[in-house]
Amino acid sequence: MGAQGGESAEMKFLREQFAQVHAKLDSISLQLDDVKRLIEWRTTRVMYANYETFIIAASSILNNYVAAPESSREVLKRQFIAAFQHNPLAPLKLYQAIVEKNFVIAENLAAAVVHYTQNHRRHVINFLLAMQRLIMRGAQLEIAYEKMVHGDGAGNVAKTVWDGRMQKLLSRMKQLETDVTNRYHSQMTSDIGRVILDNRHLSNKDFSGHMYRFLADKFDRRYWIALSYKDVSGGDKHWVSYCGGDARFRTHGGRNVVVASSNPGSSRFTRAKGNAALDAAQRVGSGSHAESWTNLIRSKIGNSCSDAAFVGSICWGCDVWFTMRSDRYVYRKMSNRGDINTVVFG
Repeated sequence: MGAQGGESAEMKFLREQFAQVHAKLDSISLQLDDVKRLIEWRTTRVMYANYETFIIAASSILNNYVAAPESSREVLKRQFIAAFQHNPLAPLKLYQAIVEKNFVIAENLAAAVVHYTQNHRRHVINFLLAMQRLIMRGAQLEIAYEKMVHGDGAGNVAKTVWDGRMQKLLSRMKQLETDVTNRYHSQMTSDIGRVILDNRHLSNKDFSGHMYRFLADKFDRRYWIALSYKDVSGGDKHWVSYCGGDARFRTHGGRNVVVASSNPGSSRFTRAKGNAALDAAQRVGSGSHAESWTNLIRSKIGNSCSDAAFVGSICWGCDVWFTMRSDRYVYRKMSNRGDINTVVFG
C-alpha cells in the first residue's frame, strides 16, 4: 500500500502512457512480415530494418523498467537511457519515411511498398498499419526518454509533438489507400497480361477461376467477373459490353479473355433486375447473332455501368466459362433460330 501510494510522478506518467499506447496498438492488426518479404531492403536502405530492431530492443528495456520493482528500476533506467541515445532519431526517421512525399523510392517506405506490391491495396495497408504500430512504439520511447532525462515539461512537449505527427501519419495512410484503390484499372490491365501468359496451360474452366481469384484478392474493393472461351471472332459469335475491366482476344493459349468489375457502392444491379432484362429480351428474340443479343439485353437492363457492369453473348459450343460471386450475375441459354450463351453481371 505504502509503495503504491509513493509511486513517483515519473512512473505514473509512464504507466498512463503505456496504457494509452497499448490500447491503440491492440486495435492495429500486424501483417508486417508477409509484406516485408516483398520489399528489397537493400534497395530501400537496410537502415530501416535496423530502426525496427532498435525500437523493439529499446521497448523491451522500457517494458522491463515499468514492470520492475523499485529496487531494480534505477539500473534499468540507465540501461534504457543509454540504449535510446544510440539511435534517438529512429522513430522520427521511420515517420518521415512514410509521411514525406518528396523522398526518392530508396528512402520512402510508402513508395517502396506500393511499388513492390504492385498496388496491392491490402498488402499496402497491412504494411502501413504495422509501420504505424512501430512508430507509435518509437514515439513512446522518445516521450519516456524526455521525461526521464529532462523532466515533466519535456515529456509533455514530446507527447504533444507526437500526437500531431500521428494525426499526419493517419492522414497520409488514408491518402495512400485512396491512391492505390484508384489505380486499380491501370494496374489490373498490366496484371492480366501476365496472368494470361503465365497460365497458358490451363483449360478455359480453370483459367476463368484462376483469373477471378487473382482479381478478387488483389482488387478486393470491387465485384469481379472473369470469362474465358474459345478464340472466336466476329460479332455473330461473340459480343461483350463491359465496365471496369478489359478484354483480350486471341491470346496466348488460344483463348478470349474478358474481365469486368462493379463498384459495390454504386451498383444498382440485382439478380431480379437481371432476370427481368433477360425475360424482356427473350420475348423479343434476336436470332443467333451475338451482337444483336447483347445490344438488346443492354437496352433492357440499362446503359449505365451501375445498371450492369457486363452484358455478353457468346456462341453456343464455344467452351465458355465464367467465374464470379453467385449473387452478382444471371445467365441464360437463349434460343431463337440458334442457341447462344448470355450473361449479365453487376
